Amino acid sequence: MGPIETMATVFAVAIITKLIVVAIKPKLLFNLQDSLAKGTKAAMVVYLTLAAWVGYYIFQYFSVVEVAAVMLFTSLLFGIAFIPHLKPFLKIRKEFIGRHVLSKNWLTLIIWIALALWVLYYLFL
Repeated sequence: MGPIETMATVFAVAIITKLIVVAIKPKLLFNLQDSLAKGTKAAMVVYLTLAAWVGYYIFQYFSVVEVAAVMLFTSLLFGIAFIPHLKPFLKIRKEFIGRHVLSKNWLTLIIWIALALWVLYYLFL
């Protein structure tokens, strides 16, 4: 099994495990989320490291256009998941808008912009 198949297996097992935990003992998931909320800097480092590691292999096997298409699909799935919970998010949206979002999410925004520009460069230049 190559790195892409290994990552896909980890993804599938993680999804199934999470759904089982949510169905049987949701408090366990809440405890994990509470732990992550206490150490956001450490969680950010772990997520950034994993994203770099996964991205390293992904971009060896797939073009940026293929990755962007899958990211669009994933974004739509997240949208479907959030639509039933839209009202609570609307109540806190001001917290995520303006300079506040730039100070906390600058790295993520740079990554998204870089990916978007890379896709456009790949397609049109």
